Amino acid sequence: KYKPLTMEKWMKPRFLMMILGLLIVSFNINAIELKVDQDYVSDEKVYEEDYFFAGNFLDFKGKARDAFTFGEHVIMKGDLSYGLFSASRELSVEGNVGNGIKAAGRYVSIKGNSTGTNFLAGETVTFEKGSTVKGDTFVGARRVILNGELEGYFRSGAGEIIIQNQITGDVDVHAGRLV
Repeated sequence: KYKPLTMEKWMKPRFLMMILGLLIVSFNINAIELKVDQDYVSDEKVYEEDYFFAGNFLDFKGKARDAFTFGEHVIMKGDLSYGLFSASRELSVEGNVGNGIKAAGRYVSIKGNSTGTNFLAGETVTFEKGSTVKGDTFVGARRVILNGELEGYFRSGAGEIIIQNQITGDVDVHAGRLV
């Protein structure tokens, strides 16, 4: 006789372990490099896959496809062929990012090169002199400092925006103070 599948049956530990086992087997663990809960990581390796970091301090000088970072201090000096996704207290992008930066942090500093769409949020977001950003850029911050080269649509909302370099593209800014 047919019995419908009840919630009690779903919650049995054996059944849940079987589903978990199937999920683990189907997940390709070789597609990522994962660094978790380490106080200080300095990495210069070349990865053919995505790079994940969760910890206190990262100094990345290697290469990867995408990078996903969560930590106190992240210095990204390496090359990313795709994008950077970061939630860090302090983020410094000094290398090359191929498909945009999506980041939030107290201090976000772009010193390197980025191509693609960028979404940045922070207390202070700085585009340093010598940096090159090509693509649409959206910034929300208390203070935005633009010293680097920017090509593309630039949209920002901030308490203070300081523009000390030419922007090639459309500009839409809303600021309490614009310098």
